[in-house]
Amino acid sequence: MKIAFKRSRRTIILGVAACGVLIWAAIDQFDIPPEEMARLFGYTVAGVLLVIVIAALGVGLIVGIRYLLAQFRRE
Repeated sequence: MKIAFKRSRRTIILGVAACGVLIWAAIDQFDIPPEEMARLFGYTVAGVLLVIVIAALGVGLIVGIRYLLAQFRRE
């Protein structure tokens, strides 16, 4: 394996482990109920999906405008 792939894999594993520790600390140390964490996770997923949809619409708009401008220049 390439060294860059090994480093990125290690970084991903450490990041996921750190997120797991944060969730464990929130539930165990600060007495946040697991149901509340699940609800917050759902909000996070919905927010990420909303950002992805808005970005895709923006890219589609830019590509559409470029296409229309290219068609306008040909005429």
